Amino acid sequence: MTRKSHRICVHLCSSAIVLASLSCKSPSKANVELRRQNEALLDEIESLKRKSAADSATIAALESQRSDTFSKEHLDRLYTVSGIQLGRLTGITGDQLRIQVTPTDTDGQQLKAAGTFHVTATDNSSSEPRTIGEWNFDLAQSRAAWLGQAFQYAYVFTVPFKEHPTNGKVELKVTFHDELTGREVSATREIKINN
Repeated sequence: MTRKSHRICVHLCSSAIVLASLSCKSPSKANVELRRQNEALLDEIESLKRKSAADSATIAALESQRSDTFSKEHLDRLYTVSGIQLGRLTGITGDQLRIQVTPTDTDGQQLKAAGTFHVTATDNSSSEPRTIGEWNFDLAQSRAAWLGQAFQYAYVFTVPFKEHPTNGKVELKVTFHDELTGREVSATREIKINN
């Protein structure tokens, strides 16, 4: 073996030993820490997936129970709106219509209940009745119109007529849509016009 080939052989053997020692070397502390953090994150993701599945099941169960909560039998046991009363302040003053209305339960007792109102005024003075006003009040408007002080316990709305009634009578129809139960109840009243 020549001297040159001997050097090549020694060099190759040295390289093989260095490579073998590198491959057998234990992983660095940084690699170990990264692996530990990665495993912890994977465990946390699996835990969150299980929690999300449990939350979805709970929501579905609660939603299915809600439909039973508002059955007719259940509502009959509660104090809920079953009618409305038009109060003594209801009437016409000048070019305005004032409506005083209170929701009531099955015993006729007054309730404060959230809901919307639809009001129609019809002029019945001629042979052909004609609508002279129609108004809608959403939840926010109804809430703002509530009076619950002293002797007042009602919604009170004051609206201008779109078309002033002539002599005779105006039929007022008020419909209340109860937000809780979805029920609609109405009341009508004839109002005399004095010009």
